[in-house]
Amino acid sequence: MIKNKYFSFFLLLLAESIERFSYFFVSFVLLFYMMTNIENGGLQFSQESAMNIGGYFSFGILVFPLIMAPMIDKYLGYFKAAIYGGIALSVGYLFAFLSGYLSAYFIVAALIMIVVGSAFVKPSISVLIGKLSNFSPLSHDLGYILYVISVSVASMGSAYFSAKLINKYYTYMPFFVISFFFMLLFTFIIYYLNKNIKLNDHNERSEKITKKTSYTLAGAMLFCLFIGVSTTISSKIFSFPNTLSFWLTSLFAILFLLSVSLNFLKINIKMLYVILMSSFFIIFLLVNLFIRNLGDISPILPGIFSSFDMLQNFFIFPIVLSIIAKYSPTGAQATMQSLAFFLFSLSTILVKNILPVFSFTGSNLILFLALLILFITAIFVRFAYKVIC
Repeated sequence: MIKNKYFSFFLLLLAESIERFSYFFVSFVLLFYMMTNIENGGLQFSQESAMNIGGYFSFGILVFPLIMAPMIDKYLGYFKAAIYGGIALSVGYLFAFLSGYLSAYFIVAALIMIVVGSAFVKPSISVLIGKLSNFSPLSHDLGYILYVISVSVASMGSAYFSAKLINKYYTYMPFFVISFFFMLLFTFIIYYLNKNIKLNDHNERSEKITKKTSYTLAGAMLFCLFIGVSTTISSKIFSFPNTLSFWLTSLFAILFLLSVSLNFLKINIKMLYVILMSSFFIIFLLVNLFIRNLGDISPILPGIFSSFDMLQNFFIFPIVLSIIAKYSPTGAQATMQSLAFFLFSLSTILVKNILPVFSFTGSNLILFLALLILFITAIFVRFAYKVIC
């Protein structure tokens, strides 16, 4: 048995960071790999075929967790599902490697295995994060914040190293080999945790579906949808936040948060989450000022430079996931987490396809985004205090 509760949580964070690194390390080059000619180490699919396969793959990654999550809740359990997912992902990366030597169509089997593996891993790990960080309401929320930050850093680091590797060596096989061994390590860590941790699936607050519980879950799901909309628009507007409108909007948001803080002080409500939110916002503003000077990251990941985008992705969204974990029925925790991620991802897809239809100018988009962010922040603060405090 693992006696140190923090060790098990951080070991789980490490495992999930490895899984996300492996996934994006491969997915970054998949389309290039399929379209590159055989002489240069690719599969020589036509662009149309590669794009079609990639589209089906993306659709599977989005939808399949919704199909698998009820099975995880009812039959498999979270550790077992994560282990099966790790095995499936390992096989997927192995098949992707073999597609370059045996048959190009091994890549189809590889993508199917990656879809299945991701569908097992993502909802399971999200539930396990809540269970292994549930020492107090604050630790539960911080656990999800650390979870989202760590997997985001792993994903961004993976994209960065993928770009460096492909530009230097122009070969694809190391991607699959590295991801294969990383997923074996992920599976071993989850197996070790499963053997040494006894999960407590009982959650008194979730045993009964009350009207408050259903409203709380519905509100949390709506937040996931709005956050996806806001961050997608943000990444389109604030690629390089050196304009006066950006800093005026930032100042407006800071003043708004300050007024909210003072309002809560007057009615004697705990200030911890408002202080955390304000601190996060200041940190993200500093990141906006200094991380761009690193140079290499900016062309690959321009969307991370919006403080609003980072605030919602790294603070508000994980708090919402934490609330969903607290209020989900015991037999539907993976299902609720899958639905949250689905709505977040779906909203980004919808916005990317719908936004070009509207003839917004840059200044109108700035105003629209500012109002949307302030609306989400204001409602979130009220909602979170009602639920958490």
